[in-house]
Amino acid sequence: MRVCALVAVLLAGTAMAAPDASLTLLDAAESGDHAAAMRLVSAKGANVNATAADGTTAIMYAAANGDLELVRALVKAGANVKLKSQLGTSALTEAAIIGSAPIIDALLKAGADPNFRNPNGETPLMAAARSGKVDAARTLLAAGADINAKETWGGQTAIMWAAAQSQTDMVKFLASKDANLNDHGKVNQWERKIIQEPRPKDMNKGGFTPLHYAAREGCSVCVQNLLDAHADPDAEDPDRETTHLETFRAEGVGG
Repeated sequence: MRVCALVAVLLAGTAMAAPDASLTLLDAAESGDHAAAMRLVSAKGANVNATAADGTTAIMYAAANGDLELVRALVKAGANVKLKSQLGTSALTEAAIIGSAPIIDALLKAGADPNFRNPNGETPLMAAARSGKVDAARTLLAAGADINAKETWGGQTAIMWAAAQSQTDMVKFLASKDANLNDHGKVNQWERKIIQEPRPKDMNKGGFTPLHYAAREGCSVCVQNLLDAHADPDAEDPDRETTHLETFRAEGVGG
């Protein structure tokens, strides 16, 4: 009886350790199963460019998960870094969102476009700016990313995104790389609607400069970094309001 029980335990352990034959490279990459994905990418006949229903590929998942080793293995196996999903994302976009400079570098060296745009015109540099990871932005700029590119919905640039997220180091870095400090975003003239709801209706028109975004967020260090780089303190938004620098000067910002 004891021998039979021992055999049963050993067999159960073997079954648990056996790889799942139905697991695909795409599934492993999506779930972040690094060991399985590495095993599958090296398997004979592995389709490294297989797509999910929405067009996502294994290298997009690997980039989103921050798996540098898997990204490199996929590139070596022939993964196409220029593909985009039906949602308009790419492996480079996913790497920029998490601000991974090593993955961005690996993808750029494999032929990814540093000025790739998603359906809203957002570039990897904008995503990196929002992440606050300066090394990621530096890597993209070194590869030729347009520092003053504007997305199509709000006409916002990378430094505007950085200021809107209170990314102080990113604001300082982009300003030092000749980002346009006095660009305005697109002005949206929203149609007026009569509503019965008593709450105030905030219809942000946009049209901000990086300094407006920094002031709106109360990021005094961002404001100081922009002023040090000679941003216009008297720039007006669509309602002809300035950045209210008197508030910051009371805190010792802006001289």
